[in-house]
Amino acid sequence: MHSPKPSKLELYIEILKALQQHKASKPVDIQERTNVDDEFLERAIAFLQKQNLVEKTNLKNTTVYKNTPRGERVTNDFVSQSQDAP
Repeated sequence: MHSPKPSKLELYIEILKALQQHKASKPVDIQERTNVDDEFLERAIAFLQKQNLVEKTNLKNTTVYKNTPRGERVTNDFVSQSQDAP
């Protein structure tokens, strides 16, 4: 029996958690840590940027993404809620 497919929200949270753990990440690194395909990751990053949860920066001529302070709060809220769940 297969486990249920994760929702978009769950995948967004996984992306935010991956960024929180590594502070700034290239898309390929996010992809490796979250196991999402590049097409979904591109759309997810764009959505998270529009929600002011993730920001794009350049580090040594490389595009990287990191959580905004709001993204950090959202990630911490979801992590603490999931730990409180039975």
